[in-house]
Amino acid sequence: MSVVIKEALKVDLERLNKDISLFPQVHPVTADMKMAHKGVSRLVMLDRYSFKDTEKITLSAGDFVVLTIKEDPKFPARGLGYIVEIDWETKKAKVLVDEEFRGVLDNPEEMETGIVNRPLDIIEKPLEIYYEQIAKRNATGLASVETTEEKGRNGSINSMKN
Repeated sequence: MSVVIKEALKVDLERLNKDISLFPQVHPVTADMKMAHKGVSRLVMLDRYSFKDTEKITLSAGDFVVLTIKEDPKFPARGLGYIVEIDWETKKAKVLVDEEFRGVLDNPEEMETGIVNRPLDIIEKPLEIYYEQIAKRNATGLASVETTEEKGRNGSINSMKN
């Protein structure tokens, strides 16, 4: 694996926070956020609960994504990866699949390189990569409907910390 691709395996938090600024309901990544989970728990958190850029307005090379790695009608497989290249004309992207999820690949070239070419409609960019972001978004949403000072936005968020 080339040095360039190895470097791409890190989430660019500065760029992600810039992208997040376009989505007012999403909280930016801060230094105190640490809970990312591992393995299947991480995949489920990102796939099911993370807020995503569904319109793909911020999607670009280097982005961390959740995607369908194997499009099987009975047993599709989801996984995580990084965008290597996007072809907006054909609406496809080359994605470097995280090593943990390569076991389901059956194309010999994909198995060797870890790079798959998939339609954009099965690729999602999570804007929340830490559990704390998801929790803050939900707490803010729940608190926003409260009408009294005691149950207002700050009270609900602060009481969740205790």
